[in-house]
Amino acid sequence: MICLFSSIKSGGSQEYVILRVILNEEDHGEKFCLLQPDKDLWLKREDLTGMKLKVDTGDDILFNGEIYVPLTSMSGLEFFINEDAVTLEMTAQPYLFRGQEIDALDGKSRTVQYAETGSAFFNYSGMYVDEPEGPFFNLSGELGISLGDYFGRSVFSYQKTDEVERALRLESSLTINDRTSLMTATFGDFPAISGDLGSGMLLGGVNLSRNFSIDPYYIRFPSLDLAGSLETPSDVEVYVDGLLVKRESLSPGAFVFHDVPATVGLGTAEIIINDAYGRERVISTPFYYSDRLLRRGIHEYSYSLGFIREEYGEKSFSYGNIAFLGLHNYGYSDTLTIGYAAETSGSVINMGPSASLVVSQAGVMDFAMAVSKSGKKSGVSGRAGYTFRSKKINARIQVRADSEEYANILLMPSDDKAKLHLDAAIGFIGKDAGSLTASYSLSDMYVNETASRVSLSYNKTITKMSTLFINGNHIKDSETHNEVIIGLHVYFGRNTSGNVVYTGREDADNTRVSVQKGLPPGNGFGYRADVEKNRDRNNYGGKVQYQNNYGTYEIGYQDRLDTERYRVIAAGGIGYIDRSLFLSRPILDSYAKVKVGQLEGVRTYYYGNEIGRTDSRGEIIIPNLHSFYENKIDIEIRDIPLDYSVSSLTQYISPSFRSGSLIHFDVARIQGITGTLFVRDRGEEKPVESAIIFVYTEDGAVE
Repeated sequence: MICLFSSIKSGGSQEYVILRVILNEEDHGEKFCLLQPDKDLWLKREDLTGMKLKVDTGDDILFNGEIYVPLTSMSGLEFFINEDAVTLEMTAQPYLFRGQEIDALDGKSRTVQYAETGSAFFNYSGMYVDEPEGPFFNLSGELGISLGDYFGRSVFSYQKTDEVERALRLESSLTINDRTSLMTATFGDFPAISGDLGSGMLLGGVNLSRNFSIDPYYIRFPSLDLAGSLETPSDVEVYVDGLLVKRESLSPGAFVFHDVPATVGLGTAEIIINDAYGRERVISTPFYYSDRLLRRGIHEYSYSLGFIREEYGEKSFSYGNIAFLGLHNYGYSDTLTIGYAAETSGSVINMGPSASLVVSQAGVMDFAMAVSKSGKKSGVSGRAGYTFRSKKINARIQVRADSEEYANILLMPSDDKAKLHLDAAIGFIGKDAGSLTASYSLSDMYVNETASRVSLSYNKTITKMSTLFINGNHIKDSETHNEVIIGLHVYFGRNTSGNVVYTGREDADNTRVSVQKGLPPGNGFGYRADVEKNRDRNNYGGKVQYQNNYGTYEIGYQDRLDTERYRVIAAGGIGYIDRSLFLSRPILDSYAKVKVGQLEGVRTYYYGNEIGRTDSRGEIIIPNLHSFYENKIDIEIRDIPLDYSVSSLTQYISPSFRSGSLIHFDVARIQGITGTLFVRDRGEEKPVESAIIFVYTEDGAVE
């Protein structure tokens, strides 16, 4: 409600005063105030709003065309006029302030490019194996064409042995990704799924799915939000399981930290508040974070319709019955996700519901059920599970039961299946003692014999560079087996490690020693060597790998069971981007051409790792960007000549799926001009005191 007052008359008892306003120990500068005869004080509503107080606190009064609020009308606020300091000192309860919402994940403060450059690549790989059965040769290829969020792909192979020679098409598809809706449509060959109790297969047709990988920074799981309130300006720190994840300076009032990063399982979050008086306050909140549920209101789905791919790897075009497979999950709340799955092909129909539930801070429970009909035979399947994770204890149990005539597209009523399948494990984690895990599995089949396994495993870090692991198994099916595995893993540095593993059984035992070095991010070598000693023979194996900017190469050897095998592999890629071709290693994800003007020898970095130097055209290829992520590309300032300027040394690029991007670093040569400016006035040269000068170059006029 707004009350109307007339203007103050000259010499009236109301008067304007200027006071420095201090609200909950926070200085808000000097403000115009109206002092009333009854010692009440009016402040402009816009000034109070600027102090982050709620707009609905107190009464609004229209006075001289402006809205004022009497401080006495604001319940929960106390004020005092300090005449000596000429200040207005106010204390407001936290609920009078507007809430402060903070994203605990750092916001995007950088400029990111979303490239839509047309590009293409062709990967090739040749493998030759010399083995006792005869030589084997395989040549495979992958063609990919990208235009924005459209990506077409085809994979094929050629095989030749002494008995068989054939060329095959393996898969072909067109994929369309929508960054706004996080939806992917695929036409052609693709893998289709229909839930834990359903089938998984390769179809030729169309698939529509929610694809969260399109935005890797999108949070689909229920978030961890932490809230509190402040009486004074305070420094606030947020810790999760003892690790600092956010630090902010906040104003008085309520606050909420959204999307606090947390590890899966039971944990503790702490908010440490240091206020303006130097007091410290701690808010401790236990939580259980799960990645098995969806946030409230989030949909996850996959719907597939097509023909079942048959004789894959043997025939290029062999498709069977038409099939539909679908699943859909929905975040009903942050603690409950519900869904369903369905599939049908021929005479088989299978469908059923599912649910995942967070049980307070005690873990997650999963349920699924499916009913089936295949011809005249009907069946049912059910699954229930429970998982719990914490810093010290992990536990899980899964139980599944199928009726004898249960079926899906791949499982016929006549196929053997488990009356009861049980999988359970519990693990204990000690900071210094290591980790100990006990597990048990049981499969009680309708036709085959019941099988079970009891396992006990132990892992401990001996030093920063070595880890000990021990595993014991008791296996029971048609026979009873006992085995023990003892191993030591040692990291030697520089991407090199080694293993010693002993495996003991009743009928045989062996010891295997291996050492390996992985390929570096850039050019260089890698290798692996294995020696395995059994009771009656020794086995040997190894390989040497090398990669450069144009490919990867491998030579391998194996002597096992007195049989020798040799293997040679060479693989590479050819890319097309910005009307030019380039040779590369196999292109397994996105890639980019970086152009630094026409400067040669400029070092280029990908997330701080040197990729190489630009060529004579000022270009370099980066063959391994991550699709949809914000890839960081840098150039070395010390390689830019002194007479050149560069607008930026770092760029971020978010490429589409397996696409090529063009990244320009704008560099310009700096040309200095010296001389004396004058004008001719009646034949006399006079110095120019002030003027606008245009210098004309090949690129245009420079003012």
